[in-house]
Amino acid sequence: MLIIILIIFGERPELLDETLRDARIIAEALDGVWAHLDRILRHAQARRVPDGSIRVRRLRGTCGPAPATPHDAALLPTAATQTTEMC
Repeated sequence: MLIIILIIFGERPELLDETLRDARIIAEALDGVWAHLDRILRHAQARRVPDGSIRVRRLRGTCGPAPATPHDAALLPTAATQTTEMC
């Protein structure tokens, strides 16, 4: 891949400045995305309850969630543990 890039810039050196500018813009945008995702994770971790799960707030006027099935209830502690291990 690097060889292809060198060939292109060797034949069209005028593309280098524009390419580097675009790469800088993309890098700054990605940095912003990661910073925002980091804030989301920190906020979610701060809202964790002692059992490791995250409580869900409901907006007024919305329907409540469907009742959990026994299968769902059995999976919740496992999912909370896995989420904690990933963070």
